[in-house]
Amino acid sequence: MHPDIKEIKIVEVGLRDGLQNERVLIETPKKLELLDRLSKTGLKFIEITAFVSPKWIPSLYDHEKILELYKKKRPNLSSIDTQSYRLRASETV
Repeated sequence: MHPDIKEIKIVEVGLRDGLQNERVLIETPKKLELLDRLSKTGLKFIEITAFVSPKWIPSLYDHEKILELYKKKRPNLSSIDTQSYRLRASETV
């Protein structure tokens, strides 16, 4: 690593950006399964969705449901940034 670089922040964006390119809409339970698996990898930041009209990005049709269900499933999340709709995947035990 370059000596001037003190920290690198890795942000997983597959659920938000990656699924936009799929021709077939991914069902909500499959997205939640992917999110659950990603959260177990040790990633600290996972962007789970974007609040946007399905007219513009059909694959994000379930953005509110994804956030609602995941918050219920993982109540110990250390933070959810509702300003930018990013999920910080670290948890308090």
